[in-house]
Amino acid sequence: MRSLIAIMALAASAALAQPSVPEVMTELRKIESAQYRGQSELLRIEYQNQSAKQPNDVMPRVYAAWCAMVSDGAWNQLKSAAQQSPDSPWPHYGMARVYSAWKMRAQAVSELDLVLKRDPRFYPAITVHGDLLRAQKEWPAAEAKYRESLVISDDPQTRAGLGLTLIGAGKTAEGNKELLAAVKAWPDQPVALTALVPTLIANKDPAALETTAKLADMRPRDRETRRQLADLRFEAGDVAGAVADYEKLLGLGDPDVFVVRKLITEYQKAGNVEAEQRMQVALGSLDRDDPTPSLRLAELKLAANDLEGAEA
Repeated sequence: MRSLIAIMALAASAALAQPSVPEVMTELRKIESAQYRGQSELLRIEYQNQSAKQPNDVMPRVYAAWCAMVSDGAWNQLKSAAQQSPDSPWPHYGMARVYSAWKMRAQAVSELDLVLKRDPRFYPAITVHGDLLRAQKEWPAAEAKYRESLVISDDPQTRAGLGLTLIGAGKTAEGNKELLAAVKAWPDQPVALTALVPTLIANKDPAALETTAKLADMRPRDRETRRQLADLRFEAGDVAGAVADYEKLLGLGDPDVFVVRKLITEYQKAGNVEAEQRMQVALGSLDRDDPTPSLRLAELKLAANDLEGAEA
């Protein structure tokens, strides 16, 4: 009898130890933030080690799979986790996210319905239902799903989905308000940030610079975003920051003559001869018919008593 009671107490303790839905969503967002910055591999190893130590706990397996989202490998890991722990909603929610990304709507809905049949208040699944409806441009239905989810929990991904839906339905001001609230709660939402930036810039909103900087951080190879950020810094009077971003833009390849000329002007103002020479060389390679860069290089070398360089 005592053994049975002890077993029941342990089972109850294990049940209580399970993380709440908001706690799991916070962990999943941490993983997604790391993915945007190419830093999820260390997390994956950590979760795999946890799984080896706690083979009966499905969550480390789910988290490890999330580090590979969205991929065949992630789906296979989630499917295995669902077989291991059929009552857990998280593997099915994860597979629904994968199916949604793969545009396999019917399969995604099937996984979501399975979860919601067991727990109608599992708001992450309600949110993904909204995502599927938004992808189909079913704006009123998507809005209803997001609002249904937000009644249960004020989740930043849900709020972002609502904002994008409102913008899609032509309610731009209302949608931007929701997006700003969403990225304030969780900045690492590139889709929401991408939708916000053009309106903020057009309205000369003070939040435009910070929002664009967040997007550039997550999309370091996005030329247009980097250009927008550099321009915004320049307009705000942060010349040093703008110059650094223009340099990063040139580092992405396919240099822009306007950017090169702008950097030359700023380096001349700062008296940075070495940097100016580098830009003059770049300008000369972009427009070989323009003698100005070569003449300026000759002047700089002559000033430095490099007679042979100046003559060349």
